[in-house]
Amino acid sequence: MQLCYRGVPYQKNPTVIPSTGYKTVGNYRGKPWRKPILKNAISVAGFRQLKYRGISYISPVWGLKSTPLPFNPKPKQGVQSRASSR
Repeated sequence: MQLCYRGVPYQKNPTVIPSTGYKTVGNYRGKPWRKPILKNAISVAGFRQLKYRGISYISPVWGLKSTPLPFNPKPKQGVQSRASSR
């Protein structure tokens, strides 16, 4: 699809997201509201412990549901949490 923004033409290629069907999740103004059931949906696959300027925090790791990462919620030894450092 050929589009133009501020006089600059560009080509838009729509992304196709594969789905297996639809699931009715509710009604809106009397019509059924359907949600697609996605193949290989991206979700939180695990968590990673990071540190910024001495403060540690846990950040999600995005990935496919079929490749889960182990979750270790315990902080590393000697790392202070943000609440205890104040």
